[in-house]
Amino acid sequence: MAIYITNIRSMHMYNAELNYAIMRSFRPTSGVTQVATLSPSWDLFKKYRELSSRGEWNVETFNKVYVPQFIKEMQTSEAQMILHEIVRRSNVGLSIALGCVCINEEMCHRSIVSGILQGIGCEVITETGNNYEKYYEMWGMK
Repeated sequence: MAIYITNIRSMHMYNAELNYAIMRSFRPTSGVTQVATLSPSWDLFKKYRELSSRGEWNVETFNKVYVPQFIKEMQTSEAQMILHEIVRRSNVGLSIALGCVCINEEMCHRSIVSGILQGIGCEVITETGNNYEKYYEMWGMK
């Protein structure tokens, strides 16, 4: 079944059986489960905020600073376990929506999570229709 990668405000549009907020900070909402492990660490979030406040958040800093650290965070055993559980649930026919608050999917951790899941072989539907499988190659896990 499909995995939808979206902004949390749009999750309801997919009518997924499982809805996960891949965010560190989340106000509980009916029908949405927080999965903080698939969100940037507080350290990485702080780097993003600092870069953004200095006007230095752009594609270059996303690729050079943010992506490598988030990929490393997704290589932990806890993150791998959760990713593979999402794959398992999708493979048994459950539809899943993963969301966060970022507006720009292309410069958000959900594009990286999407790419990892695409590389594993999941059917992933993003808001932009983009393929982010390059992140799976960087992740390098099986």
